[in-house]
Amino acid sequence: MHNADLQTDFIVRIVSSVAAVSTICLFLTGFEICWRIKKHGSTEDIGSAPFHMGFVSGFLWLHYGILKEDRAVFCVNMVSSSLYTFYLLYYCLRTPYPMKRRQLRFAAIEIIFLSLIHLYVEYSQHAKEIILDHLGYICVAFNVATVAAPLLALGEVIRSKSTENLPLPLCLANLLVTSEWLLYGFLVEDFFIKFPNAIAVIISIAQIVPFAIYPRKGENISKH
Repeated sequence: MHNADLQTDFIVRIVSSVAAVSTICLFLTGFEICWRIKKHGSTEDIGSAPFHMGFVSGFLWLHYGILKEDRAVFCVNMVSSSLYTFYLLYYCLRTPYPMKRRQLRFAAIEIIFLSLIHLYVEYSQHAKEIILDHLGYICVAFNVATVAAPLLALGEVIRSKSTENLPLPLCLANLLVTSEWLLYGFLVEDFFIKFPNAIAVIISIAQIVPFAIYPRKGENISKH
């Protein structure tokens, strides 16, 4: 039994380490967006939603990792919250003034929301398990809303019958990362990690399938 526990712990450490490295690499794609903003000279035609969602998600899961004493979740989201704070600040700095007020308003609402979550986690009189459940459901609700966002792009792909605007490498990377976290969730038996990542895996597969059905424009031209 002791050897079995050691083997399980070893597998958990390996899976969590691989998932952590893969996730951090995925987070670094934000620098590519920042580079595009720098080259363009402004944030025009470059949406801020990924930065806002990453900012809130990072801090929510950071609190979850701290409260549950889950080192993998803590480490990944410490990096996530730091990177997305930088990305969001850079985006706001590069945004022209009329739109900057809107971005700052969004950021202020997010900071107030996260501050309230922090106060609840720190000062609630509930048992730790109850606080963890409440925080877990908030994390899951936010994650499900976040991973469901690509369905809008998927709808456009089906309407246009073209995958031209769907980034295959990013879709594959999302599938890889969410699959790793889904496996980790099963290994540590954590519903709040399993559930959103199971949905994310399904959505990632749904995004990849159209590449086998609808060709890109270049492929259409070459066939003719």
